[in-house]
This record gives sequence, structure tokens and C-alpha cells, in this order.
Amino acid sequence: MIHLRQVLASYLGHFKHADSHRLIRGVFIKNPWLRQLFYFRKGKLKLKSAPETVFPCMREQVWFFWRHYPGFILLFKVGRYIELYGGDAKILRGQANLKLRKYRRGLRYGIGFPLRMTKGMRKNLLLKGYKTALVMEGKTGDRVKRRYVSELTMMVKAKGGECK
Repeated sequence: MIHLRQVLASYLGHFKHADSHRLIRGVFIKNPWLRQLFYFRKGKLKLKSAPETVFPCMREQVWFFWRHYPGFILLFKVGRYIELYGGDAKILRGQANLKLRKYRRGLRYGIGFPLRMTKGMRKNLLLKGYKTALVMEGKTGDRVKRRYVSELTMMVKAKGGECK
């Protein structure tokens, strides 16, 4: 991810010298998956997966990732568990027969399972057509651990029409 960001930032820097707004837009149109990873703020390329903001609580982190990854089921690593919240928790409950808890971490609904089950859960969700984002724990902020998206999974149609 870091290497991809460096390469893209280098190209965009060269494009800026040529003042080629259409060329930059063309790169993102030809490669729409780049919008899943990056956004622009004040003319600078930013990673969606690593927020610059320090959040005072887990709820605000969840809301941040919901806004930046619409359509993805977000799986949050919390200690040795994976937790899902809100509508994501309801979807997983229907898929995996897990117990839904109300008002988890200041959010309406929550569900959790051991970390060791993550790969299988993500595979099952992917096969049913859901996109997933794995949100991992990073450095500790003041009180709340900083989180970042480490992996995105989604089905992509190849040129022949088959899904990969």
C-alpha cells in the first residue's frame, strides 16, 4: 500500500507540473479502484485507510470508516476479537448465527467473534457478494487505539465476465 501511494504521488506530482487536471482525472477514471484507497484534500493525495484525526471514542472511529467505506462490511479488530456494529452486525448475524448485542460501544448493535474465525467469515461474506474491510488496531492515541484499514476484499469482474 505504501509503495502504491508513493508511485501514485510521484506520477501526480509530475502531472501537476504539466497542469493536467484531465490527465489526473483520467487515471482515476481508468482505475476506479483507486477511489477505494485514496482521496484528495487541499490538492494532496491522502490514504482513506489511515485517518489523520485522533478520535475520542470508538463510536466516532466506526462512523469515520462507515463514511469512507460505504457498501463495505467493516470488521474491527478489538483485542483478540473481531467486532461489527450497526447494520453490518445485523448482516453477519443472518449469515453466521451469532448473537446480536444491543448498544455495544455506544452504537446501536454489535456482534463479535474470535480473531481466528476472520478468514472464514470474510470468505463466506465475499461468496455471498459482500465487500469487506478489515480495520486493525494501530498505535494508541490518548485513550482510544488508532485504527486503519489493512485489507479490502470484493469480487471484481474480469474482462471475460467471470468474477475473481
